[in-house]
Order: sequence, then C-alpha cells, then structure tokens
Amino acid sequence: MSDVINTLSSIVEISKIVTSSKDFFAIKDSVIDKMLEVVPPKRACVNIFKNNTYEYTYLVCKETLGDIPKFFEAEQTDIGMKIHMDQFAEYFRYAIKNKRYYYVRDIFADDMAEAERALAEKVGYKGRLVVPLVSSNNVKGFITCFVEEDEKLTEGDIDFINSVASLLALSIDITNQNKEIDEMVKKFRNAIVSIESRATSLYENRNPNSYFKLIAEDICKITSSKSAFIFVDDDTSGLTVAESFGSNKNLKMVNDFIISSSKKSDKKIYQGDTISKQLLKGGVHSIAYENLVRNDEKIGKIILINSDKYYTDDIRILGIFATQIVLSVYIYLNNVKLLENSFIHRDLELVNQQQQMIMEDEIMSGDDNVSIDYLNIPYKYVGGDFCKFKKIDDNKYIFFIADVMGHGLMSNYFVAMMKGAINMLLTITSSPSTILSQLNSILFKELDKLDIFITAKMIFFDFQNNKVYSANAGHTVPIAIYKDVNGKRKYKMLNSNTAIAIGIFEDTVYDEDVTSVNGIEFFAIYTDGVIEAKNKKGEEFGVNRLANYFINQLNNNVENPCDAIKDELAGFTDNKGSGDDITIFTLKRSI
Repeated sequence: MSDVINTLSSIVEISKIVTSSKDFFAIKDSVIDKMLEVVPPKRACVNIFKNNTYEYTYLVCKETLGDIPKFFEAEQTDIGMKIHMDQFAEYFRYAIKNKRYYYVRDIFADDMAEAERALAEKVGYKGRLVVPLVSSNNVKGFITCFVEEDEKLTEGDIDFINSVASLLALSIDITNQNKEIDEMVKKFRNAIVSIESRATSLYENRNPNSYFKLIAEDICKITSSKSAFIFVDDDTSGLTVAESFGSNKNLKMVNDFIISSSKKSDKKIYQGDTISKQLLKGGVHSIAYENLVRNDEKIGKIILINSDKYYTDDIRILGIFATQIVLSVYIYLNNVKLLENSFIHRDLELVNQQQQMIMEDEIMSGDDNVSIDYLNIPYKYVGGDFCKFKKIDDNKYIFFIADVMGHGLMSNYFVAMMKGAINMLLTITSSPSTILSQLNSILFKELDKLDIFITAKMIFFDFQNNKVYSANAGHTVPIAIYKDVNGKRKYKMLNSNTAIAIGIFEDTVYDEDVTSVNGIEFFAIYTDGVIEAKNKKGEEFGVNRLANYFINQLNNNVENPCDAIKDELAGFTDNKGSGDDITIFTLKRSI
C-alpha cells in the first residue's frame, strides 16, 4: 500500500513540476530525478525529436548516464547531442512507429536489441525500456531506462514511467506553444523595426522606389520568403511604383493568378495544389499577399513567394506593412516640404516636452523604504515608452512600463490613453494580470485600427511580505540583484512568464507570477532599446552588461545609477546610440 501511495504522490509532484513551468528544458532533469526515486533503474535519459521528423534525435537529459553518451557519434547542439537514429537498436524504431513502449528484458536474448549488445556489455546493463513521448498523436521523443542485472521492472513501474512520459510530452507541447508565441512576437517586432527604419530612409533618400525595395527585402527576411513584390498604381495621385526582391521572375504571372483567384475566394495564402500548374512549373510553390488600400480603394499589393509554409501570422505581418507603407508614402509625398519647416520641428519639440512632463508626473519619489531612479530618452522627438510608479500602501508599490511598437507620431496619443486607463484601473484593483487583461480590452480596437501593439509589464511590489506579483505582455524580464553568502553582489532574472503583447488578440488573458524577493536589494526594469543597442561587431549590449553595470554602480554607492547609462551605451555603440527609445527604471530597497 505504501508503494502505491508513494507512486501516486510522485505523479502528483511531477504534475506540479510540469504545470508550473512553461519550459520543458528547465524541468526535464527534475522530472527524471523524481521518476528514478520510484522505479528501480538508476539510469535514465530523455531524447526529443524536432519538428516531428525522426531521422535524428537529441539527447537532452543525461545526468544519470555516466560514460554512456561517449559511445555515440553525435554533434553537440544548443539543445543537446544530435544523434542519428541508425545508432539505436531496431526496437526503438518499433516503439516510435507503434507509439507504445517496448521493454527488452534481456538485451542478449532479444533479436531486436542485437545492435545494442556491445554497448550493454561495455557499460553494464542487461535490459532496457523505451517509452515514446506521445502528444496529439505525434511522437515528441522518448524516455529510456537502463535496467541492470539486479533490477527488474514491474508492470506497475512501466505504467508509472508511461505516465511520466505523457507529462513530459505535455511539457514539450507547452514549450513549443510558448516558443511559437515568442517567434510571432519577434516577427511583429522585426516588422515594426523595419517600418520605422525604412521610413527614415524614405526621407533621407527622398525616393519611394528605393524605399519599396528595402521593404521588400525586409519582408523576405522576416517571413523567410525567397522573393517579394510590392507595387502601387494609383491613378488619383499619379503614383506608380513597382519594386521586387529575390530571384523569382514570375511576378506578373503570380499577380495575374491572384487577381483571377480573388474573384472566387478571399484567400490570402496559396500553397501546394491550390497553385496553378503553370506557376508550379515556374518554381512557385507558395504565395501570400495583402492589398495596399487607400481611401477604401485597392491601389496595389505586397506579394510574397516561396516560404516553406505561410501562416495566418504572416498575413497579419503583411497587414502591418501594408497599412504603414501607404501611410508613410502618402504622408511623405504630401508633407515633405512641411517636415523640413522649422515650425514642424518646434511643434515636435513641444510634444516631446509634453511627454516628458507626463512621465515625470507618473513617477513618485522614493521614501524611507525605497529609493528610485529612472531614465527616459526618446529615439526621435516623440517616443513610445511609458512608465508609472505609485505607492499604494506602506512598503507596497505598483509599477507599470510599456513600449508602443510602431509608434511614430501616434505614440503620444497612446501614452495619454494608457495613463488614463491605468489610473482608472488602479482604483479598482492592484492585480497585475487583471490590469493588463483589462488594458488590452480597452485599447485593442484603437491599436488594431492602426496595426500597432504595445509590450508591457506590471509589477506589484509587496515588500511587507517579501513577494512580487507580476504579469508580462511580451516585455523584457527585470533584473534582480542580491548578495550571496559571501556578500558578493550577483544578479538573476526575475521569474516571468512572457505572454503576447497588448493589441494583438482582443481576448488575451494574462497570467500572474508570484515570486519571493527575500534578500533582493535592487530591481532594474527596462525597455528593449537598452539591451538591443549594438556595437560595430553587431553584438548587442545585452542583459549581462546591463546587470553588471548596475552591480558596479551599487558597489560604488552611486546614488543615481541610471545617470551614466547613456554614456555607457554611447561608448558601446561608438556614439551611434540605440536606434530606439530608452527607458530604465530602478528600485533599491532598504533591507
């Protein structure tokens, strides 16, 4: 009876480990250690497959294996040892194909294990169990246990290992889903950065053709397409521009196909057998497109050709580009002379001053328990960063930081909207997850109209109970600095589950993390303009440099640690700056 209770208790503990983390790689070793506390084998490992392909497997959990890995020909990768499946005995392929476990009780008696006998003899085991990690009817990897002469697996042991395998498969799925979200946000970020930088080049070069060509190149990179074609043919304004990037020369044929197909369907993606035979013969196997629209009239298109596969997210990205291209080009054509006028510059300076006043109003000064510092440097006249810090009770504070992506001149509008919304929501609740979810609901329609989104983070500092409650909408992760047992300052990243940015999906619900901050004396919260600043070699300033900068400031008892960061970044980038807004907020507590 005690064995059953122990097994059930272990399953519950493993379930907690899996469901409390969104990163398979962070929990895999703990799960295997917990499993080996229950079942006889002393050695077990986990291998995974990538992208549901089974030619290679990756050994990702090998802490209990000793010298076994050295007997495999393998390539070391960032996720683990890459091993060809030909190096495994036949029963592995049987288990993977049939999606069920295979238990070799005696390696030297089972014909399907013949290829493994030399290894078993060298490292000392007699039997082996392989259990596939199956989720959504796909094999994600496998657990394998090495069974020695004096060990024996019962049916109960195998059932337990099967349960562990199911939980690990779930963890892999959760990790992949979060990775997809991160990749989607990265695509959106890259799209916005491209639009911002290329809009600058439009004014510098005063040439819509070169602007379109640069945009076409950027879209290819972001969507992994081989070719892109952007054209405008607007009779009303007299603007006619057509530019392409890539090697495919069938652009007119592709456009004719889209025109013909759009009469029958409103699809924006064509792949495989949905493409005409003529295009397939011409080397076109996938197409995605979006219309360029002005005053409800279609005036052109963005067309992408030959990514491995196009997704709905790619159409959303094209939608962002389509909206911003039309806005950028027509604002440029109508206002290029005005933008050179000094009165416009004066007005922009006034808007900048207004934003700085808004920011200063939202940052309270420190008190007996905390000292704070912050720095805000807009990249251009009008920035897209905003932060707020407010005391809500003794030793309890609320902090909010946001970065409007693709802001331009509209950022001041959204900063004002965020200020009003946050102030209103704080009268109702201090829950970070609730506030971010409600903020998304409030701003979504306005953001969606302009294809703009906002990364944000909200933190409730409860120093009375040494806890921090936080919710993250695609924002950077805060730095936490503490002293080790020897009194040396070190840093770690404040635990944070990253969710999707505000303004992407209307019904997004944000999770809330609770973290113990016992012993942590200093917090640094920042926008990505700081850590993504690059030097001549293309290296980013990064979190590690930023954290060590603050550790140095603390070691030297600097009262305002943010003051010198501008010079630090200037030295790193050779005075070229970040190319983005910079906002940093620091909090030092008395402990």
